[in-house]
Amino acid sequence: MRWRIDVDGILDNNRPHSNQLHYACENALALPVALTSELNGNDSVLGQAIFGFDPLNSYSVEQIATTALVQTGQRSQVTSIRAGYSSIGCQLQVNEQSIGVCGYDGSTDVQIGDCGDEFGMRYYPSVALLHPKTQLVTLALPDDLSSDARRITRCETYDASQTLTDSQFCLQSVILIVGPDGPLARRNVSTTLRHWHLDFRLDFPPLSLVG
Repeated sequence: MRWRIDVDGILDNNRPHSNQLHYACENALALPVALTSELNGNDSVLGQAIFGFDPLNSYSVEQIATTALVQTGQRSQVTSIRAGYSSIGCQLQVNEQSIGVCGYDGSTDVQIGDCGDEFGMRYYPSVALLHPKTQLVTLALPDDLSSDARRITRCETYDASQTLTDSQFCLQSVILIVGPDGPLARRNVSTTLRHWHLDFRLDFPPLSLVG
């Protein structure tokens, strides 16, 4: 978005999920002033912390996480996870080739379009729907999980004596969900040889993510 570079032939706007509306809102509001992850903080659900094994802020996860689908052409409204003392939010409309956004960020005084005007939206390419930390290279890989964020990293496994037993590139996917015990970030790590399913509430094998 920032450099007017679009990605064709990969993203499917026909079945967007509501989580992506939050990402599009935050990406659009941040565009004139900063990187989305910097504006929200790299230790937030919209920053690098999304890939860590520490618990994320449960309020932020709950605000974003939902299994609902958004209908193409339907106008929806979201409130930013940064909203509090300042009014921050957007109205959005997902189209086949773009995402329409209007909104206001009271913390940076950024105004996008005019939500009071039927034709007041500003339109962005489909990459606006991505989590700000998703690597574009991962879009060429299948995503059966409808992940919120994905990256290529290096997975290392160790035995009981802390000796390195395996090291290879892997795909890490993160899904934000609200389960029976509350909101959580479900981390999945896949390689050509193994698949791990990791919840931050559960014990997990001796796996280190590097990069």
